[in-house]
Order: sequence, then C-alpha cells, then structure tokens
Amino acid sequence: MSKELIQRAKKGNIDALNELIEKYKSVAFSIAFKYLKNKEDAEDITQNAFIIVLRSIKKFRNESKFSTWLYKIIYHECLKVLKSRNLMIEYIPEFTQIEAAEVKDETKKVDHKIDELLSH
Repeated sequence: MSKELIQRAKKGNIDALNELIEKYKSVAFSIAFKYLKNKEDAEDITQNAFIIVLRSIKKFRNESKFSTWLYKIIYHECLKVLKSRNLMIEYIPEFTQIEAAEVKDETKKVDHKIDELLSH
C-alpha cells in the first residue's frame, strides 16, 4: 500500500479514499463473511467498516499495514454482531503477517466459494 495514497486519504482526498475502498472492499467482505457466514451481515459489516475508516483515517499512524488496521476494524464489528447473538469468534493474529498476494488469493477462494453457495 502506498504511503502516499494513505497520506492523500488522511488529507480528505476523495479519490484516494475511493481507491482504498475499491482496493479493499472484496477483502473486507471476505473477512466479514468468514466470521458471520451470512452475505447480508457481511455486506453490512463491510459498509460499517469503511464508514469507520472514512471517519478515522486521520488517526491511522502507519505503524502497521492498512490491511491490518482494516482487519481489526472488521473483526471488532463482527464481534459486536456475534456478541449480540451470544456467539463468539476466534481472533486470528497471524493475519497481520499475511502479504497482499496471499490476501488476494484467499479472497478469490472465498469469492469462488460464495458464488458456489449462491448458485445452489
């Protein structure tokens, strides 16, 4: 992720913010779907996560990858939903070490699985 893109987003550049959303929306959905196992809930969490990103991007300090920060936001949003249903999820700290290519591969697998499930 380009530090310049993050800096532009922090300054409120709409194009940069849109680029972040476009770049990460399928990954965000895949993570949420993995935890919630429900398309509509995953879509809601994805939308909520990006609202949080838009409101909080200025607080992002580049101490971690943007994807790690986004993952934590999604994780906490999923946790709220599952707690409200008296369910729990397991936090996966190893995600912080996943490289972008691995995330893309995983996203493709999840997207394919979702397509399979929706076609039945």
